[in-house]
Amino acid sequence: MKSKHQQHTFVKNIFFISIPFFLLLATYNSRGDKYNDTDLTPKWVDQMVASVTDKISKRNEVYFQKGQQIFEKFDEVKLSFDENMEILDTALFYFIESNCYDMQVAVLGNKGAISYYEGDFMRGEDFIEAAYTLAIKELPPDNQYYLEAMHNRAIFHELKGQYKKAENLYFQVLSLEKELENTGPISLAKTYNALGGMYFEKGDYYNALEYHKKTVLLIERTFGVGDKEEIPFRVDLGNALMTLTKYDEAKASYFQAMNSISCNNLISDKKYIKQSEFYSLMGLAKIYLHENKLDSFLLVTKDAMLISESFEIEFDAYSIDHLLGKMYLKTGQDKKSLHHLQEAYQALEKELGGIKKDPNLSLILVDIAKAESQRALLDQSLKTYQNALAGLCPEFQSDDYKDNPDITMFFNVKTGIEVLNGKAEALNLKYEKTNNIDYLKAAHHTYQRINELVSELRNSFYDINSQYQLADNLTTVFEEAIGISYDLYKITGDPQYIKAAFKFSASNKACVMQSKINFTKRLSASQVPDRVVDRLEYFRHVKLNEEKTLYDMQRADNLDVEKIEKSKEKIFDVSNNYDLFYDSLKTFYPEVFAQNLFQQDLSIESLQTSIGNNELLIEYFYGKDALYIFSLDNDCIEFHEISKPAELDDKIVALKELLKNSADTEDAFIKKFETFRNHAHFLYNQLLSPALDAVIKEIEKIKIIPDGELNNLPFEVLITNPKQENPEYYFHTSNLSYLLEDYIISYDYASALFLQNKTNTRLSNKKSVLGFAPKFPDLQLNIKEVDTISAILGGAVITGEEATKAAFLRNLNKYAILHLSTHGAYNKGEEAYSTSIQFYDTEIYNYEIEQLKIGADVVVLSACETSAGKNVNGEGVISLSRSFSIAGCPTVIANLWKVNEGASAEVMKLFYTQLKSVTDIDVALSNAKLKYIEQSGWSKSDPYYWASFMLTGKTML
Repeated sequence: MKSKHQQHTFVKNIFFISIPFFLLLATYNSRGDKYNDTDLTPKWVDQMVASVTDKISKRNEVYFQKGQQIFEKFDEVKLSFDENMEILDTALFYFIESNCYDMQVAVLGNKGAISYYEGDFMRGEDFIEAAYTLAIKELPPDNQYYLEAMHNRAIFHELKGQYKKAENLYFQVLSLEKELENTGPISLAKTYNALGGMYFEKGDYYNALEYHKKTVLLIERTFGVGDKEEIPFRVDLGNALMTLTKYDEAKASYFQAMNSISCNNLISDKKYIKQSEFYSLMGLAKIYLHENKLDSFLLVTKDAMLISESFEIEFDAYSIDHLLGKMYLKTGQDKKSLHHLQEAYQALEKELGGIKKDPNLSLILVDIAKAESQRALLDQSLKTYQNALAGLCPEFQSDDYKDNPDITMFFNVKTGIEVLNGKAEALNLKYEKTNNIDYLKAAHHTYQRINELVSELRNSFYDINSQYQLADNLTTVFEEAIGISYDLYKITGDPQYIKAAFKFSASNKACVMQSKINFTKRLSASQVPDRVVDRLEYFRHVKLNEEKTLYDMQRADNLDVEKIEKSKEKIFDVSNNYDLFYDSLKTFYPEVFAQNLFQQDLSIESLQTSIGNNELLIEYFYGKDALYIFSLDNDCIEFHEISKPAELDDKIVALKELLKNSADTEDAFIKKFETFRNHAHFLYNQLLSPALDAVIKEIEKIKIIPDGELNNLPFEVLITNPKQENPEYYFHTSNLSYLLEDYIISYDYASALFLQNKTNTRLSNKKSVLGFAPKFPDLQLNIKEVDTISAILGGAVITGEEATKAAFLRNLNKYAILHLSTHGAYNKGEEAYSTSIQFYDTEIYNYEIEQLKIGADVVVLSACETSAGKNVNGEGVISLSRSFSIAGCPTVIANLWKVNEGASAEVMKLFYTQLKSVTDIDVALSNAKLKYIEQSGWSKSDPYYWASFMLTGKTML
């Protein structure tokens, strides 16, 4: 049966063969012969053309049938490479003779695949490119072989580390498959799974997990749970879950795959089934190794080995030795580790047919180098790292430990970071052994190259959770980089190392937040039509809303399975539409969607120019083993390393907990006071004293950029001197010397955002305020609070039943200050909807706020826990305050804990009274807190009542 395209080709051939006859007729007619205009073609010509057409059709049909018969003999499992290649060459001849382009594309694709599996990567790529070129030229987009050619080309781009090209092709295939009716669920599932695999290789693990979940869900919807079709996809889902340390879910996915094999009686023969069983066992082995369950590890590894020995597993038989090498490396058995790792390397090298350009080869070399380092073979270890780099960068060939490839040479950025990090650690060990500073400088240069690669990798991710994970994983890497910079600075006295350390610190601060803010700005300034922006926001809004609905349903007391499944299907469909739409926008509007959204190279000079004469910026890097403090004024930068004492973490956590609760009795109050005073003074000495003691000029203001456990610590409560002159006052300023008394404190998420806010001239001089105060039975003073502040500063109020979500959205851009006095909550759920603020009719979640365009200069969240949230390493606290900043508000005042309503209302009254006469928002808030303490009795001077309000962002109105 010929395709429509084949039939079209036959007609085209007939046309060219018939040209001489039509020329003859035209000549005959021009001589005035008997044929008139209405019947130019004699019957004998029609009969001849029909005869020629029939002969061509029959000839092509015969060749096509021969080609098909030969092609059916192709068997990549049972036949050798040479036998299969001979079959494909013969089939290709007949398909060429029959003008059957779709089967030519199919044969070329198979030739490319088996060439690659044989280890001839370059030849395989040539065949795949030939298939793709032929498909684009000769096949219509609705042809399955057209899609296969695009899919295969995407795979080869992925293998070369060209993830952007691969992603674009996969999305093109996905878009066509969704439009066409003749593509089944298996084809669609394979594309989803391929996208998941591509994201996995790139290191974008949350996106990988998302697409592997889509794959399994599609198969389950089509064939039912436990069907044999889901087996290989279940394994890939398990791998994604394992990489994200979701070990219990990963185990369940592996066991489900093996259970499906058993239930479907598929134990014996099919190659992909054996492979799936093998991969499931290997996945379980990796989890058991992570969990230090070595008995279980050895048991499943043995089962995987039996499969490998009885049934050839292409490309991954080496992984058993690699895993055993890792196990021995972990248990300190370096000699055994080296043996297995070298066996793994040789086995993979043999399977690859001499191809060195494979990330798995480099990863094995990294483990070999680590084993060599543990055996004190540091020179050999450095040579091994250089070989690993050469494997990732074919153009790079250097045995000199000082040399690193340019970032443009890496075909796999994620693996490149792993290799360079291992090399930097080995160089540092070599320095410690030899005291030769050249090794330390080489390590520093290597970490600078890592930082460049991190920027490259980070900008290729658009899934937020993957970006969060990347920041978390890199915390240790940047800690080492900053530590080496500090050592070099102390040895050489060269200030370039202070600047380098600061850039290491700043490059892993609030990157997701920066990307969101920059994206919004770029979108607003672009030529992208409003309808396109609205469509993008609609998809994202529906997706997040439905995910929130599903999240709530899954945690309800009475589970509605049918509604949960419908919600999953809706999320599935909306996610697909969002991904396809977003990808198309990257093609049409690359200036917005495909460019770097992160701060690449923060200029310290520009930063210092933005710091006021009486201002000090202090940025922290809170590492595992050390605390690094950077303090900048407009003249100089200071750098301090504090070896973290064992009690530092405990005292920070304890102080935060003390602040969140008031003491109910006098005995409890006295006990709290003693503990608070000790902790607050200890933390002042650790966190601030080193920076402040080094300052020469007079400082009035301090901008804090916290990190790690320091997030959501109100620094103004730290005690500079543990004096106790008037015990009856306890927490009063006459008894304790708070930092609040000496400096005006404010906060920011990152130095880059501080710089943006300083150079942002958007703020107006208006001081009009809009107060929002919904009516709730358990809030008695919030309406009075907004009435009071409106009377002080001027403006309007929306209260009671009129304080709805819709009213809030209508007034985002009408006033300089938005003041919300209501309920706030931190729900400790998924980050996107973990925090919310309440209106009269409904709540609004942080993910919704981030999509708004807020025109107010200041937002004041006079509600509980509006600065609270999950702390993400490198990113900060995922809070309502942060969401308002992302939405465009340069200044946000929010609460750290569940506040006392009366005290909160009083602090706000004092704040607006101060703001009426000053333009410095931080000064107004600081003075309000001091005034509150002065007029409070001993029981209300507790920082619980006044220290919860935190100002983040711009400080001038």
